[in-house]
Amino acid sequence: MTIKQAATAQDIEVVRELFREYEAWLGLSLCFQGFEEELATLPGKYAPPEGRLYLASVGEEPAGCIALRSLGDGICEMKRLYLRENARGLGLGRRLIEQVIADAREIGY
Repeated sequence: MTIKQAATAQDIEVVRELFREYEAWLGLSLCFQGFEEELATLPGKYAPPEGRLYLASVGEEPAGCIALRSLGDGICEMKRLYLRENARGLGLGRRLIEQVIADAREIGY
């Protein structure tokens, strides 16, 4: 299992696909959050230095994602934690959350 920052155009496209799977898994439209604009502008508000966008893999296969964004005034929000079904139960979600918490502390949130 690996976790890396989504940095390349290919990484961003995989995250975009995972975000769409996340929306489908939720079973509701995220249009009220400006979801289509978010997808079109990735990494957008999740870009460093204030944000983070991570892609997790199991072996060579993309397995999940998580994002961090600034809300201003030293406050941040974790967003879009999603794991594909075959990656659940492996501890990968916990590792993604721990990574985002560590980054939030490092950034100064």
